[in-house]
Amino acid sequence: AFLNVLEKLELSPGDAENLFWELSAAATKNVELTTFVRGSIMLKETATKLDILPVANLDVARAHVLRAELKLHRNFANLHSIDSIANKTALKITSLGGNMEELVNRVTQFCNEVPMEDEEERSRFLETTLTVARLIMQLQGGCGFLIAPISAFMSMKSRNIDFQVTDRNENFPEGYMTEQLKDVHVGSSAFAAALQEFAKHTDDDRWPQGHPAAGLPKDGFVLLSSHGFRLKCAARLTGLPTPPFRWDNVGSRHLSALAACWAFRLQPSIVIVRSETGKVHVLHVTYENSRSVLALAFKPRRRQDVKIEFDT
Repeated sequence: AFLNVLEKLELSPGDAENLFWELSAAATKNVELTTFVRGSIMLKETATKLDILPVANLDVARAHVLRAELKLHRNFANLHSIDSIANKTALKITSLGGNMEELVNRVTQFCNEVPMEDEEERSRFLETTLTVARLIMQLQGGCGFLIAPISAFMSMKSRNIDFQVTDRNENFPEGYMTEQLKDVHVGSSAFAAALQEFAKHTDDDRWPQGHPAAGLPKDGFVLLSSHGFRLKCAARLTGLPTPPFRWDNVGSRHLSALAACWAFRLQPSIVIVRSETGKVHVLHVTYENSRSVLALAFKPRRRQDVKIEFDT
């Protein structure tokens, strides 16, 4: 009988189903027969039956958006600033002054506590971390390192965290610094020389004219495996979750370091970041409480304080 009704209304079963879906608010409420017939007649009067529905829905949606915008405008007409996310705790920072021995002891303690697959991996992780800590203090300018096993980076990638090089062009499709440091260990003099050049400040934070990478950014983090080899350099970390901590009076590099430390908190990892003024922060989770991040602040008295000899 219902098919006879559809035939008289010149409505196909498919169009009828779509009409019912629209009138019932996606099958969430009942539809009176008179309402259905009225809707069918309205469709019949259009040139292309259901073409009216998207247009009608679009008009309704536009009206809702307009009303919402007007309401927001009235509510926030006198708003002159936007608050940060509430309930963030201040990042715990332990100042070590210029005590390099204390920094080494703290980093060693952390590396001995962090869960690792085996003791060889732990030993490599500690060696790489201490090498980076000493190297970064020999540099001039700001930079950042993220050290973790390759498996940790792959785990983050599976969670849609991306590591994008900032210094890529047609001459360096994998990124200038990434290509320069392929198979170069962090403890080598070649690695140290490349990082010295990379971290050195320029007026626009780009490689200068006359350099093979001229115009490309000198920005981003060095991503190192626990064995001390680069995975990517000059890398921008995207998709990081917002950490529940507040770190005042620092720039975007340090906030990215904090976000990276928080994202990698369930993985063996450590982040080391240096400001333009030479102050170094080592960030890691505390294993008494994996939801807490600790920053060790270190400012060498003189560059000679952290002199390190690199392998040739």
